[in-house]
Amino acid sequence: MQFRSLRNPIAVILMLSMMSSSTIGMVSSFTIGGFAKPASAGAPAAVGWVSLLVGIAATFKGFTGDNKTMRSDFTHRAIEALQREKPDYNAVVVNTGVNHKVEGPSVEEDFIHLNEFTYKVYLSRKGQPFKFELNGDGGWINWAYTGHFGRQGKTLIAR
Repeated sequence: MQFRSLRNPIAVILMLSMMSSSTIGMVSSFTIGGFAKPASAGAPAAVGWVSLLVGIAATFKGFTGDNKTMRSDFTHRAIEALQREKPDYNAVVVNTGVNHKVEGPSVEEDFIHLNEFTYKVYLSRKGQPFKFELNGDGGWINWAYTGHFGRQGKTLIAR
């Protein structure tokens, strides 16, 4: 399978984020900025989780609708993408404007900018526990999570 006219890196990320892992493995090459980039022979083409979420956030650039709808849609789509691409991980996506605390070793984290909002993403392989506490407003506009968690109120324990 080849994709020849994808000149925008964000378009490549979005296209790959909508494919299943098995379909991505069939990609033989794609074009970024006019240069063909062959996929490794016999190995699936992988997109990092940060790039994946940056691509999702980019789809909201210039969004003129309700901010609550945009933020809720982003957290839903981010969690769906992480479930699909990182099934062996526990993940939390949280608005940095909401006070929260994370405790535990082996937690990867990064920031994703969504127009004027910033979200932080925490990832840890299942079986490597961490504690996440939200000390503010909940709801899809501020946080979402996926994986194996115990929950009590706004406190999550990843298992």
